[in-house]
Amino acid sequence: MLRRRAGGSPPPEPGLIPLTVPEVKRLLATALHYPKPPDHDTHWLTWRRRHQARARWFHQRTRLNRDYALVG
Repeated sequence: MLRRRAGGSPPPEPGLIPLTVPEVKRLLATALHYPKPPDHDTHWLTWRRRHQARARWFHQRTRLNRDYALVG
């Protein structure tokens, strides 16, 4: 389990998020209809999923940095 701290630096390798349905559809459509250079789609999907994982990390860090007032 990853421990998250407010104000910390991002992990060196944030990992990847799971494939989404639209990404799977895109992979199938491009593989069946539009041939491109080898590894073009897998490179793009890997980049996109890594970017989303990093964005998720920064989003969670921002939420941890907020001061929430307890109402009670």
